[in-house]
Amino acid sequence: MASARTKCHLDTQKRYYVFSASLALTLKELSLLQASEIQSVTSISNLSSGETKAHLVGGGQLLSLNGIPVREDNVFLFDESRALERLMKHFPKGDKVLFKNRGLDPVSAFEKGIELLKPFLVNCEEEIKALQQRFFALAQQLQTAKVMRQNPLLFFLGSVKERLPDILINRDGFVLYLLDHDLIQSYPSSLSYVAWSEILLKKMPAATLYLGVEGEKSCLKLRVNAFKKNYYDICHRFALIPGIGQLLFLEEFPEKLFPIIGVSSRK
Repeated sequence: MASARTKCHLDTQKRYYVFSASLALTLKELSLLQASEIQSVTSISNLSSGETKAHLVGGGQLLSLNGIPVREDNVFLFDESRALERLMKHFPKGDKVLFKNRGLDPVSAFEKGIELLKPFLVNCEEEIKALQQRFFALAQQLQTAKVMRQNPLLFFLGSVKERLPDILINRDGFVLYLLDHDLIQSYPSSLSYVAWSEILLKKMPAATLYLGVEGEKSCLKLRVNAFKKNYYDICHRFALIPGIGQLLFLEEFPEKLFPIIGVSSRK
């Protein structure tokens, strides 16, 4: 009789310090974030204490050396950050895994994150495949909504309730994905983030939608708040987290955002 498949798990010979929000969310979706081998998780992942047994750290705590022993079995998973890279210099032992995601769309960042995690995963092939299929299905669903192009969408970094924030998200993260797949029209610029011009904004079509993007921890599900005509705030705790975070955000577009912009959510 064939033995039962061993459950997907982390290499138990290692101790993990997850200072990358995106990689923390990938571990969450693989049902690995409760593993006892994970010592610390960055609080900028917007995870709650109930979603991991590890200590949630951030700010000054994250950059402190207190409580982190120098050991050969340490694994540091961290995002591109001068402060974190300086911190890593204090740990000559162990594995240091830098997750560079700047300029990547969510799918590319997710796939890169999976490749970085693979050396520490055991028997997780089925779980990884299921995640990949899940996000492939999302891509297919988004592709059916090309009528999003009818109304240009401008994504601002912050709430549009009182005034338009100074910065537009343009060719980065989920907006980059939507643009590269010809799903939306947006602001005429090749920059990742744009300090918008009032002259150019006035030239946008009257049907343009002004969307303020917020990543508040309290927004466990995509929350849409309407203000004056064509002005909305969209809030999701993972909206501004690269890679899988923004894929989880995009998963809720069909149900919550499509009705507002006149797109059917049917597959």
